[in-house]
Amino acid sequence: MLEEAFKSSYTTTWDVRDYAADLSPRQSGSNEELEKKLLARFPPIYETAGSDIPYLDQPCHITDRQGHILLWYFPEMFSEQLRTFIWDHTGSLSPKKRSNGTWRDHHPENEGVTGIVNLSPSWFSQGHEGPEDPLRASADIQEPANSTYLQNVLLANAIVGTIYAVIQPDLFESGLATFEKLANHAEALDDPINIALRVWATPFTGLS
Repeated sequence: MLEEAFKSSYTTTWDVRDYAADLSPRQSGSNEELEKKLLARFPPIYETAGSDIPYLDQPCHITDRQGHILLWYFPEMFSEQLRTFIWDHTGSLSPKKRSNGTWRDHHPENEGVTGIVNLSPSWFSQGHEGPEDPLRASADIQEPANSTYLQNVLLANAIVGTIYAVIQPDLFESGLATFEKLANHAEALDDPINIALRVWATPFTGLS
């Protein structure tokens, strides 16, 4: 699948650095006029809005005109059996039930598990992000149900990590280096961090 994705590519007519430069720090997507200007300057690969847009069901990647990779597409990366396994165990998560009404954490009723789960074996507490502040395991990862979930999806996270090592080797190595440093200072870390690290099988420092 990775080889197929490498060989099949699509290219935009614009440079992603120009796109990033045109975005404001508070870009919300709700300013209709601004969105029209951005769309005119940075059009999609296929500009038709009808049935002429091809349906992509094979692995591929998308780059800008300078060759910067913007997207990897891996359809059916997980087998149906593994997807079902992951979905079944998602029901064991223990999310925060309170919603602030935004699209990020508000879901229709009767659509399975809802809420927010922030999992990280080691991060800075909000408002305590200075060089002298201690690292903490996220509150959610200390919930037994959420820790069990991570144990159950070890294989899926390992697969994602393997793919990440191929398509983003620098970031993958950076993630591993972070966890290696944590392991080398295990005695100085809180017990919740060390417990969380035992079930953490991804190069990312956090999952939501």
